[in-house]
Amino acid sequence: MGARRPTAASDRTIDASVLLLCCLLLVGAAVLSPSSSEVTFFGYEVPVLCGFRRLTGQSCPGCGLTRSFTFMAHGLVGPAYRTHVLGPVAFLLVALQLPYRGWRLWRPMPAAEVTTSEGRGHAADQ
Repeated sequence: MGARRPTAASDRTIDASVLLLCCLLLVGAAVLSPSSSEVTFFGYEVPVLCGFRRLTGQSCPGCGLTRSFTFMAHGLVGPAYRTHVLGPVAFLLVALQLPYRGWRLWRPMPAAEVTTSEGRGHAADQ
């Protein structure tokens, strides 16, 4: 028995979900305001979400990604790169999902696939 291939409808659901998530991430990053030490939301400091940093007070390898992503959303590539080198890469990967998922959603739906039950033989095959 082989693995079942997802249907076109489930592919579209996945594409729509990824598109929505990426839109929310980009809008959220655009609404936040970055600085060299914190991120603020309409003047209010966003609390530190990193569990390692909360417990130890030390930065982990992922610390700075939110600020870097937010700098990129504001078009500030230099500060984004200086804050965390992977921030601009992550931002581009998320931003490139918009046209790709949009294209997958609005292209014509493929014709229905004709499938046969696996493991059952037909009279002509036996």
